[in-house]
Amino acid sequence: MERITLYTIPGCSKCASVRKHFDKCKISYVEADLFSDQKFVQEIKAYAGEVRAPAVVMGNFVLTEYEEIMQVFSTETECPSGENPS
Repeated sequence: MERITLYTIPGCSKCASVRKHFDKCKISYVEADLFSDQKFVQEIKAYAGEVRAPAVVMGNFVLTEYEEIMQVFSTETECPSGENPS
């Protein structure tokens, strides 16, 4: 499986929700805090064309909408769809 990078910003409730969901579902990821390093800002701009958070990059696959991220990374066996990990 390719490396998953989760782009986040501090205080973002949707970012926290995705992070919690990934942890609960045991989805391995690397977190890139957009406020901590300008290189992460440049990376997400290159992938998505704009700065968005939360955003997920896996290879050439880019998701910048919270609902899409949650849908794509929900599985029936490990983490049922529709379950909000709040």
